[in-house]
Amino acid sequence: MAGTKMSDAAKAALVIEHEGEEYILSPLEIGDLAAAQRWAEEKPFTAMLRRLDILGERCTTEIALKMYDEAVKKSDLVSNSGEGMGTVLASMEGVIYLLYLSLRHKHPQMTVKAAGAMVDIATLGEWQNRLDRVSGFNEPDEETPGSDPPPQSAPTTATSSA
Repeated sequence: MAGTKMSDAAKAALVIEHEGEEYILSPLEIGDLAAAQRWAEEKPFTAMLRRLDILGERCTTEIALKMYDEAVKKSDLVSNSGEGMGTVLASMEGVIYLLYLSLRHKHPQMTVKAAGAMVDIATLGEWQNRLDRVSGFNEPDEETPGSDPPPQSAPTTATSSA
């Protein structure tokens, strides 16, 4: 990767204790980021299918085509814009998906649902900061929003591991 220097922070996993269990956050790899992009691109279509299911027989062809066009536009925004993908991945669902991708390296039994159970609104920022730190997106001592000590329900231990 000529011209690209990952932070030294990205070379070490982060050991997290959450509700008495130890988890290892691994740096996100290029394949993880590609999976996250695919997930983000598919998200508008998943939402469209959910809405179509809710509408059921009330959905006309015209409504379905409008919803499809909207999904294509949103998916294209993600595909063609780092900002569009960043918005999706910074959402609560995005953080959960990235957490799942990070955890699955050392915890192959991890599911998106299980990763989601580890996150709540009070700890979302802390999880995002830890994912950013372990993947080298920001320096460990860099001031970032949500870097305050975690609340009681948040992970309580974070140590670097080789």
